[in-house]
Amino acid sequence: MIGDADQVVDSAQGRPRAGLQGHIEDTARMVTIVRLLIFLALLSCPATLAAAPATLKMSYYTSDRSSVYQCFVSPFIEAINKAGAGVVEISVLFSGGSAIPEQPKFVRDGTADLAVIIPGYSPQEFPDTLSSAIAGPLSR
Repeated sequence: MIGDADQVVDSAQGRPRAGLQGHIEDTARMVTIVRLLIFLALLSCPATLAAAPATLKMSYYTSDRSSVYQCFVSPFIEAINKAGAGVVEISVLFSGGSAIPEQPKFVRDGTADLAVIIPGYSPQEFPDTLSSAIAGPLSR
């Protein structure tokens, strides 16, 4: 494209075009080229097109009606699912009666990938947290 702002010269045809119309045609041509480049880039990596999002299973020890779930866990899961759309997704497994101390076991045996764990309920799994459960000041 050669010329000033009022007159655009078509470099392929060598003849002047109207100012705005010339810019519109050039923009349309650039959009077509960008679309072609994106298409070729996507063709070069078919594994990314066919890949399904990774689904992580999260174990939660009570129902979806609990206030802790609605105020803290649900917004976290919604944010991850929104931000990771097409890449990662979290689905929740409600334990419905399973005791809180069983949550670490679900992660260990592969039933869940994530779990809401309260270390104080399963001290045998988290021995380092025992010192925080001792009442009164610690003395040496």
